[in-house]
Amino acid sequence: MATMNKTQTIPGNLWMLACMLLLCAGCQHTVVTLPEESETTLTLENTGSFSVRPDIPTPNDIHRLTPFQEQAYLEYMNNPRYQNVKANKRMYNYINKVTGNFSYKSITFNASETLAKNSGNCMSLAILTTALASLAGLEIDYQLMDIGFTR
Repeated sequence: MATMNKTQTIPGNLWMLACMLLLCAGCQHTVVTLPEESETTLTLENTGSFSVRPDIPTPNDIHRLTPFQEQAYLEYMNNPRYQNVKANKRMYNYINKVTGNFSYKSITFNASETLAKNSGNCMSLAILTTALASLAGLEIDYQLMDIGFTR
């Protein structure tokens, strides 16, 4: 009986050995060579895919007034009649004077256009205010307002 146990276990051992060899063969290291990448350079030149880049105004361009507009404002601000009025109040009074019949539109203008056309949106008025404050040497600050609309 002892021989029979050995013969029964030999095919089991061979089977186990064959499985291990197959598993090890699957772990072979294979080197795969990929084709070389072509060098592609991305350029920002106009290749016809994009339209021509528009001129983007600088903050100085946006807040610039014409020489005539600057002179009129500074004459008002330096008028001896208004010297007892604080500078920020004088600026406020000037804006009210020159934008008395302001026409609200859905377009943003730069400072000189806002003053010349007496129109624009609320951002146009903020741009004009910034330009006038800067010209008079007044400090200006903005605050984000979040007002919810209810129906």
